Amino acid sequence: MEERCGRGIREIRFDQALNMSRDKRRFSIGLFFLLGLAVFAFAFFVGLPSYQLASASLSLDRALRGAQSVTINEFVQYFDTSSRDPEPRYRVLSSIIPKPEQVEELRRATNGFITIGSPLSHKRCFDPHHRIEIVRADGSFLRLEICFECDNFRLDEGTIKTMPRSWLQRLPTVFGNVGVLIRGREEYAKLNPNNT
Repeated sequence: MEERCGRGIREIRFDQALNMSRDKRRFSIGLFFLLGLAVFAFAFFVGLPSYQLASASLSLDRALRGAQSVTINEFVQYFDTSSRDPEPRYRVLSSIIPKPEQVEELRRATNGFITIGSPLSHKRCFDPHHRIEIVRADGSFLRLEICFECDNFRLDEGTIKTMPRSWLQRLPTVFGNVGVLIRGREEYAKLNPNNT
């Protein structure tokens, strides 16, 4: 009887140890899963947007350094409906060539390497009214289009991306210092030739 009792105690202890190791294993799997989820979230919401920002910032920085010319335009896009296939047209509201110190201010305003956001979160309106046209030192062309209504931008004809907070804080000041207005949707609608 003592032998059975001793074996029973050993079996209970073994079962308890097995249950504890199962609990530890479940905990470890859960912890590993959460860690993996955190790494994915960091990569998706910080890493990828930061990579996109760094890429855009470096492209602009390289283009603005020693540029042959820089022009900042405010415009309204409309469609010429008189033809069979309506073509997009642009009514330029202002076109300003910034001074060298203003180009440097623009270069600093579009600097940045770390941002937080979703690389897929741009809003769908993207109706830009501001464009920076740069003729690089080598004669090639770079265009940055900005929509301050939805806070998105696009380099050349590339992907529409969400502007980082640092750009949103700095660019309106740069545009104001150069003398380019940032208007509301209603004002741009009134200036659209299709609405007059």
